Amino acid sequence: MTVQHPFREERYIDSSTDVLQHDAAKGSIARIEEVQTCMNFMKSYLEKQLTLPCLILCNWAIDTALKTLYMKDHKRVYPPYALSLDELLDLTRDSHGNRDLGTVNFIECIRYIVNSPDMMQLQRIEEQQLVRMIRRADTLVSELYRNCYKGYGAVVGYQRVFS
Repeated sequence: MTVQHPFREERYIDSSTDVLQHDAAKGSIARIEEVQTCMNFMKSYLEKQLTLPCLILCNWAIDTALKTLYMKDHKRVYPPYALSLDELLDLTRDSHGNRDLGTVNFIECIRYIVNSPDMMQLQRIEEQQLVRMIRRADTLVSELYRNCYKGYGAVVGYQRVFS
């Protein structure tokens, strides 16, 4: 039957792809809302000087934004479990298209601190350093989501929490 009706098969694939893309778009909007809520919670954790929850939420928000951008760039419905260093470098290009090593270094530093079993590192972080890290994470998440929906005229977007 495939040989007799090749156009019917193509039509079926196109309609299923449209459904998958629609579901992925709904999922990414839900992710933006979750990240927005997470970053809003971070303000209250910062006021109570809870360093670890702030960094965990920063790590999660950045990771979610990166995976959303990965799904858009690679036209995938589901993100990979973890992104490789090459994928991070490709996703975090600057405005000129060059790989942004500073941003990748920042992302990896937050991951290291969050996943480190040594809790003494958290005690060494001063409040001003934590605030700078959170502001940079907020800016990074905003830029990643802006890159995600560039050219789509999306109404839904991430609103920076720390200006």
